[in-house]
Amino acid sequence: MRSPKKTAVIGLAVAAIAVPAAAQFGGPPPTIGAPLWAYQADGKYVSTKPVLDADLNMGGHGAFTAVLDKAGGQLCYMINVPGLAPATAAHIHVGAAGANGAPVVTLAAPKDGASGGCVAVKSDLMDAMVANPDGYYVNVHTAAMPAGEVRGQLRLGGGGKA
Repeated sequence: MRSPKKTAVIGLAVAAIAVPAAAQFGGPPPTIGAPLWAYQADGKYVSTKPVLDADLNMGGHGAFTAVLDKAGGQLCYMINVPGLAPATAAHIHVGAAGANGAPVVTLAAPKDGASGGCVAVKSDLMDAMVANPDGYYVNVHTAAMPAGEVRGQLRLGGGGKA
């Protein structure tokens, strides 16, 4: 039997792969548990929950995607940073573009260029990230660059509602 955390990560991974594929080939993406995506009459998919993403292109390249589950009190995410030196940490920080700030969410450090999971996040922080996503950034740290080797400002995507 799968844990709820593992099921959520699998669901996020399936959605991340299935939505672009479904948009190209048609048909609704598969869902596990509560659906992450809804099919609209105009043929587009939108998230049924808020989605945050970021291009991790400051200092390197990569991507971050997260689904906020306010009812469940968690943020489920995926980080992909191919070719990055072994990561020592990853966080979501408060801070606008060009500004540094304190970490507010601890994420699993990518191993072999990727990580994912679900972490507990308080409702008021979720609300703040949805209301002002560009006031937060994702940062992946390495031993060579302990202040962060790749960074990207968050943005709201997927058309989800809080």
